[in-house]
Amino acid sequence: MCGAVLISPRFVLTAAHCQDADRDFVVGPHTFDELEEREIPVVDRTIHPLYDSITYENDVAIFELEADAMIIDDSGEIVPAPYVKLSPDIIDLDGSEMTVIGFGDIDPDEKTTDFAEFLRRVDVEYVGNVACGRDHRGEITDSMMCAEAPGRDACYGDSGGPLLLTPSENFEEDGLVGIVSWGRGCADEDYPGVYTRISSYYDWIVENMCLLNMSKAPSYVDCYQILGLEPEPTEAPTMSPTSSPTKSPTTSPPVCRERGEPCVENADCCSDRCNVFSKTCFPPAATARSRLSSGRGGSAGGNDRRSGGRTNGRSRTGTLDDLSDEELSILQNSVTISHRERVGNLNDLP
Repeated sequence: MCGAVLISPRFVLTAAHCQDADRDFVVGPHTFDELEEREIPVVDRTIHPLYDSITYENDVAIFELEADAMIIDDSGEIVPAPYVKLSPDIIDLDGSEMTVIGFGDIDPDEKTTDFAEFLRRVDVEYVGNVACGRDHRGEITDSMMCAEAPGRDACYGDSGGPLLLTPSENFEEDGLVGIVSWGRGCADEDYPGVYTRISSYYDWIVENMCLLNMSKAPSYVDCYQILGLEPEPTEAPTMSPTSSPTKSPTTSPPVCRERGEPCVENADCCSDRCNVFSKTCFPPAATARSRLSSGRGGSAGGNDRRSGGRTNGRSRTGTLDDLSDEELSILQNSVTISHRERVGNLNDLP
């Protein structure tokens, strides 16, 4: 059996020598019986590549859970489990008080194993590496730290559990400074307990959480900065399209057409004269408009048969110089045809 500590909603930190202790974790148990309940499977893990199973150097490992850790609160509701914040602070002041917790063996007799029925905690004090190294025959490295208290210590079954700075009763202020690693006996006054020093592995821990699953790293860890990545662009909020008020169509006054523009009837033309053959507008007349022909034949200049229709043409259009060649040809043809329709054959004239 090993202990561990939740360091994000999805990541658990423990000792590397606990890597094969189990295939799942129980988060937030208060009694030993609860260790069989609320198990969360492991989906991935990273063991420190330089872990030495002989010296216990680099005794640290990260496990990723299958789902976010949840616990049952005092009211019986299932809520997200609180996690402990990693502390990058270097602990080097002798006598600094810290707290270690776990379900480990509570009987100091090495021949007897008696796991705690309830989750236990003890306060211990920091022992400098030089003094601890003397006690442990020079086996303490810079990445390890030591702590002790009379008759108090972590023991078998506590490996991988947390060593905490607890400045107040508010757990949110706790900081993880070590994890239980190894020792000689339990609560032996000659041998302080040995822990993996978190400050020595802080960068490695946060980087590997980001590599395993950056979306589940703790909120205070900036994985983009740690991994040297550009933050993903955030989508600008989509604005609902706004419709411009639809203006009611306004009826524009009819625009008359100038000379040569297409027409259907006289009202289409500014001159009030539409040539029904060419379907184009005539220019304004220079003479009195009341006597003009509609262009459908007949004389505009009275019934003077001696005109032969030629005078009629001038009376209808003013001067021929005002017409284009095409208009002139059409006009001449129309007048001639009109005249013939009126009088028949010229030989019938007196």
